[in-house]
Amino acid sequence: MSEICLGVNNCFAIGRFPEPEEWLRIITDELGLKYLQFSFDLLDPVILDDEIVKRESAYIKKLADEKGVIIDTASTGELPHKSNLLLAPDADKRKCHLRWYEKLIRAGGIMGVKGCGVYLGTMSQKDVENPERKEFLIQELMDEIEYLTSVAKEEGQEYFLWENMSIPREIPCTIDQTKELIEKANQKAHVPVKLCLDVGHGYIRSGDPRDSDPYEWLRELGHLSPTIHMLQFDTNKLADPASQLINPPKHQLVGIIVNAIEKFLEFFLSQIPYSFPKSIVFSGRFLI
Repeated sequence: MSEICLGVNNCFAIGRFPEPEEWLRIITDELGLKYLQFSFDLLDPVILDDEIVKRESAYIKKLADEKGVIIDTASTGELPHKSNLLLAPDADKRKCHLRWYEKLIRAGGIMGVKGCGVYLGTMSQKDVENPERKEFLIQELMDEIEYLTSVAKEEGQEYFLWENMSIPREIPCTIDQTKELIEKANQKAHVPVKLCLDVGHGYIRSGDPRDSDPYEWLRELGHLSPTIHMLQFDTNKLADPASQLINPPKHQLVGIIVNAIEKFLEFFLSQIPYSFPKSIVFSGRFLI
């Protein structure tokens, strides 16, 4: 059986704790954790000059090593999620976003991560409603993933991460579509394309009850995911009611989190075959 490690995505630090010393202190001293998924909201690879990105990436790696924190993966972050990114309607913009992604992966290489990725992009409403255009963009995305996995290989990373989403414009958003696209992406990948499974995602209007059931996502796709996000929870499924998790009283916070972890691990340990270590990542802001 492989090891399961609890970690955190440092998106909580956006704006409030931009200094690496501060968010590392919170992770180790306040949360008592040692595994981190780095959010590139804190170090944009294009807005900032290359030398600054390289310098800061090396500095973050040095501080993390000193604090005993393992930066195992890196994510695109929250801010890029407001962009169409690799599925933008305009081809020239897609090229720009591809360059942004390449620089992100190379910065992740300096931090020593096993894999980068998570959010890949969203289609416009016009494109998603046009079957031919939608298929064209999906094929474009496959080509972009092929290139990015070659960059990941150059940087010595083990895999490339792709997160399941919640609406048709952001693919993949159903269990079946996730299986199909992960398999397709791996046909020409230079390192494995792995799923960053978010148990709070899934297209609830798909007509298939599996897509809104976190247990089904875990049962059918957990073996493809080295990193699992626990952020949103459905009432009566993985944790306490979501309203309690959004803004719980401080004295209840630890109990709520522990209860969620216990329920999650009880199911996870009984159902999921392991072939590699897993990281369970809390990615919500409610931790702080």
